[in-house]
Parts: sequence; C-alpha cells; structure tokens
Amino acid sequence: MSRAPGLLAGVLACVIFGSLAATPANAGEAPPCDGDATLSGILAKVVLAHHVPGMGLLVLRSHGVVAVAAAGWRKAGDATPVTVADEWHIGSCTKMMTATLVARLVERERLRWDASIASLAPPQVPCAPAWRDITLDQLLCHRAGLQANLDWGTLPSRAAALGAVLAVAPPHPVGDFRYSNAGYVTVGALCEQQLGHS
Repeated sequence: MSRAPGLLAGVLACVIFGSLAATPANAGEAPPCDGDATLSGILAKVVLAHHVPGMGLLVLRSHGVVAVAAAGWRKAGDATPVTVADEWHIGSCTKMMTATLVARLVERERLRWDASIASLAPPQVPCAPAWRDITLDQLLCHRAGLQANLDWGTLPSRAAALGAVLAVAPPHPVGDFRYSNAGYVTVGALCEQQLGHS
C-alpha cells in the first residue's frame, strides 16, 4: 500500500500550513479544533508539542477533497481560533513538491536519503570533493552548508544552477541549519537527472 497520501498530508500540515513561532503566548492551552475531529485532534497535539500557534490540513485524492482540519490560533497570543474556512498563505510550494518527489523516489528505491550528492551528480558535471560527504537528506533539511540563493539572473537553467552549486564546496559549515533555495534547486535538478526528464 502506498504511503504517498499520508506523506503528502504530513508534508502539507508541517510545511505549508504551519504558522511557526518560537513560543506562542497561549502555549499550554488546549488548542481549539475545527473540521475533521480525528485530524484536528492530531493537529492539536502537534500545536502543543511544537509550540506553533496554529495549523491547517487538507487531504486530497484524485476525486477531490477527502478531509479538512484546523487546530490552534491565528497568531501567537491571539484568542482567535483558526478554522477550516480561513484563508492561508501558501509559500515555498516547490520545496514541498520536490521533497514529496524525492520521498516517492526513495520509496521506489530509485534514490536513498543517505546518498551522497556526488554519487547523484551526472558525470559531465564537475563536482567539488566536499559533495562526496553531503547527503540528499542534508540538502532537503537545509543542512548542506549552501547559501540561501544563487545569482538566478545569470543561470539560464536548473542544469546550469546544478553545475554552479556542485563546482565548489558549500560556503558554510555542513550540519548547521541555513535556509537554502539553492539546495532545493539542486535537489530538483538531481531528480531530473535520475528520471531522465523534467
């Protein structure tokens, strides 16, 4: 049985709809819930455990919406609960889709989380030695030492971005968290190489 629907629901809940905050003023209170009782109960536990103000979840299948749930508050310290009717800002969708694609390729044993980036790079792309010790998982978790962005205007394609990234060692310490759009472009380009198409 495929775990993709569960994985996608988890990614949606944790990446897209989580309203992150260090410690909300209403921490410790039982979060208000809306929508699907089971899912909103799960979200309420996540809200409490990870000190986020509120979360929403939408589960989709090919035939449409299966379930909607929300738990918590609109913002830290505010008594206004989130609801399933609220509008949510959705950003960084490419990262969520890229991570989901990688998870599916791992499930199909076409990729491994612990694969070195150097082992995934196409032979024609020069790869700095440092990439032998940096894994796919580290790129996805923003722990590969990459900068946030590249000079996108000078790069005509993802393949060019891949070459620019892999030609040199990462500029920051590997293992430290550094949000990196460049890392996800790199992962996307590597997936294209593995699949043979974009």
